[in-house]
Amino acid sequence: MNTKKQVMFQRFKQAAVVATAAGVTAASNAAIDVTEITGELSGAQVAGATVAAAAILIPLGIKVFKYIRSAF
Repeated sequence: MNTKKQVMFQRFKQAAVVATAAGVTAASNAAIDVTEITGELSGAQVAGATVAAAAILIPLGIKVFKYIRSAF
């Protein structure tokens, strides 16, 4: 049986996960919205920027997914 303190901690942890997921969503939306910047780049530069963004966002998404899964 969970104590009141354990239940409160679990709820806090779940709220933190939701807030973190919302922040990551906002950050990824900001990172993806680069159409005005990439309009002046050549094709090779756009491809390089896309690969770099994926290299950053994919591991971040995996960490967030694992964190969310461990909270529930």
